[in-house]
Amino acid sequence: MRYKCEIIYLFIIMMLITLALVQTVSAQQPYPMDMVKGALTSAYLPMQEERVTIKFWMKSELGKSLLTEIVTSKGQSITYTAEKIKECRNGTRLIFRGWYRDGELVTTKEAISINATSDAEYYAYYDVEYWIDVNLGYERVSEWIERGDEFRVEVPESKELSNNTKLIFQGWSGDFEGMDRFIKIKVYRPIKASAIWRRQYKVYIVSDPQAISEIVGGGWYDEGSEALIKVLEPVAFLNNGWTKAVVGEILADYELKKYEDLKFENVSEVSLDVLSPIFVVVRWRFYHRVLISSDYINSTIADDWVLDGRFAEYEVPKEYRWDNGTMIKFEKWVGDITSDLNPIKIQVRKPIRITVKWRVFYLVRYESAYPISTNLSNQSAWIERGSSIYFNASPTIRLLDEGVRVVFKGWRGALSQLSPYLMIEEVDQPLDLRAEWKKQYLLSIQAPDEAKIKDEIWMDSGASYEVYAPPIIPLSNDSRLTFIGWAGYDCSDP
Repeated sequence: MRYKCEIIYLFIIMMLITLALVQTVSAQQPYPMDMVKGALTSAYLPMQEERVTIKFWMKSELGKSLLTEIVTSKGQSITYTAEKIKECRNGTRLIFRGWYRDGELVTTKEAISINATSDAEYYAYYDVEYWIDVNLGYERVSEWIERGDEFRVEVPESKELSNNTKLIFQGWSGDFEGMDRFIKIKVYRPIKASAIWRRQYKVYIVSDPQAISEIVGGGWYDEGSEALIKVLEPVAFLNNGWTKAVVGEILADYELKKYEDLKFENVSEVSLDVLSPIFVVVRWRFYHRVLISSDYINSTIADDWVLDGRFAEYEVPKEYRWDNGTMIKFEKWVGDITSDLNPIKIQVRKPIRITVKWRVFYLVRYESAYPISTNLSNQSAWIERGSSIYFNASPTIRLLDEGVRVVFKGWRGALSQLSPYLMIEEVDQPLDLRAEWKKQYLLSIQAPDEAKIKDEIWMDSGASYEVYAPPIIPLSNDSRLTFIGWAGYDCSDP
């Protein structure tokens, strides 16, 4: 502040001296104006602003690089923020340690604020860390290790897991090599390695009910090998083939892989690919055949072998429609079991044969531009097979307005007849009927009696009618009638 005041004070003095000099010279002797202007320019030349350069660097064991370079006015306040963590490629990252100047710690905070009084360089120091990813097979070791630190890992010769799986150590792959189960290494780069194991799975065998023959094939197996399970398995059919006695049934459950059970019947031995632990159940059971037939949809609704004593549930559509105007509705089950429940649940203790009984309906539709009598509730209705329906289009002639009427022409569609009364005793097919009507208009022609063209006629809509009016009609008393035109309707001249 004191320095600035002195400069201002000196500047004011120089201005006063210059002005006095100019006035004295002007009074004594004329000088060129260029010389006066030069003196004034020298007196008013401003002071140059002083600038400084601040450089911010990033530095680690991997080297250094310039983050930014700031040129600013001397005394200016500057703030710069470094990244706390800098992610690099290939499993390497830098962790911010602090800001340093001339080897001395300035601050451990990422943000640094300084007063730029002179050129300076600041270094953001970073520690180097490497990503360690070691797959042990039964667990994974993944962590960041600082460069130069020691990393240790050890695996057992064999490892039995809780899921009926056992691992046999075979060596290392990746950044670790050899057969040594204990690894100790100083970290100077990212590490990715995996323990190589020979995997074994346990195959369990149980019998339900008590086995009647020896079962072999249980124990530990290498992954990808085959387990041979052997049983004696005679099969007999009873009740004319409707009951099946299976002494041996083998179910293989790959419990870890969540595969569906593999079911083997009528065999004395099975070979299983060992891809996970296997739980093998050998059972001896009785099965009964359940056959459900139908006249519609499918001839066979179900044909199942059901375990003795088990419940089986069956269901058919409550109704089913075809595009041809036919519909069926479930009525009941008949046969070894009679029931109107749908779905039906059955406990199977013997062979069962059932037939589905249906009610059949046909779609009956009719169209009429004018009201008719019928026992149908709507113009489109489902009618049960065997039902009686009627249609009556009487009266066949209906006056709509003065000079306008409609006349019934007949029934068309699935059935055709001219009579307005249509009776169907037993419906046995889909019906699409249409009552046809024609509209008629009353044509009245009025003219003098001498023209002899008076007439009244009902004409179909759209029909044409020609009438001739004589251009001249002589009368008896030396007079005549002359045709001058038609009135009352838009007619065309002949």
